[in-house]
Amino acid sequence: MKPGIYVMMLGIDGSGKSSVATALRERLEAAGREVVDVGINTMYSVAQSATGPPWDSLRAISDEGWRLYLREPPSQAAILTSGLLELAAHYLIRAEVIGPALERGAVAISDSFCLKNIVRTLRQVQHMTGDLSPAADALLDGVRAALSAAYLQPDIGIFLDADPALTVRWRLAQRGRIDSYEDLTVAGHSGRDAFVKFNAMVAAELRDDAKKWGWEVLPVDGRPLASTVSAALDLVLKYPQPPRI
Repeated sequence: MKPGIYVMMLGIDGSGKSSVATALRERLEAAGREVVDVGINTMYSVAQSATGPPWDSLRAISDEGWRLYLREPPSQAAILTSGLLELAAHYLIRAEVIGPALERGAVAISDSFCLKNIVRTLRQVQHMTGDLSPAADALLDGVRAALSAAYLQPDIGIFLDADPALTVRWRLAQRGRIDSYEDLTVAGHSGRDAFVKFNAMVAAELRDDAKKWGWEVLPVDGRPLASTVSAALDLVLKYPQPPRI
């Protein structure tokens, strides 16, 4: 069996990563390919009922990450730590879920490269009162160095380049709210304007990383979802070791 393919999505909250990943998975499965959803939210969800490695560890990471993030009153150190737990989870998933899937020739698709959550939380830390801003910069440098290693890089990386002014409209239409972790609620600034300003900064960082890594940049500017899915599918089908479909 030919080697599998590891596909990763990156983008700000509301950019359509989950929708594109789901549609891409459905298209590949319909063509007879095994597809494994290795997104962090899916992995944490599985871990709530599964036992043994890596699920016990992932469940503990998820529970502790949210406990730290939602601590009252908000704490720079707690939020910083919650962000770094994402990197630990990413290593576990890569070794014990993605690796075996690729070995048996599956396509592993994730809608959530951990860099986004780490950038978001560490930049939130820098908007809070406290002394950890320099630490956040240093830690982000280390995280980027770790994620640049071939082991953690996907075969196909896709950055969904979305305008926060669009994504906030979609978020509000979809859910009627902006969740507290999506803006600067922990620093005392919440709502639509806070979401747009903060996510514009996060998007610029992620865009630079995606370009540095040679990822494909797909614009999310109101064009039909099917257009973005088609472009993502084309990347998978043209991969040097293409799926057998």
